[in-house]
Formats: sequence, C-alpha cells, structure tokens
Amino acid sequence: MENALLFTFSSMVDAETRAFLHDHNVSSLAKPFEVADLISHVRALAHKHDKPAPHPAEPKATSASAGA
Repeated sequence: MENALLFTFSSMVDAETRAFLHDHNVSSLAKPFEVADLISHVRALAHKHDKPAPHPAEPKATSASAGA
C-alpha cells in the first residue's frame, strides 16, 4: 500500500529529503502545484497499481431458528 501514496508538501523540502524521495521512487508534489500535475500523478499511481478489484466475500448463510 505504501507504494500507492502520493505525498504533498507545503514547501520544497531540503535536498537530502528530495534525494531520498527520488532514490526510493516515492511520488510527491510540492505546493503550489497545478491540478493537472496532481491528476497526472494520481493516474500514474493508479495505472502502476492497476489490479482487478477483489471480489467481496460471499455472505454467510444464516439460519433463523424459531423459539418454541
């Protein structure tokens, strides 16, 4: 799940942090950013992790017993 996160920063972070994010391929944006950039990053993450949705579990059959 951690590879599906997009970090946003209120300002550009220091060079060491930028290098870490780049070296570990962590998606991030620094404000101010364009909405188009946000959409592009989110689409790239969705495409990167495009997997079929899991099927919901079958509901368990319950039996109601009437009291005597």
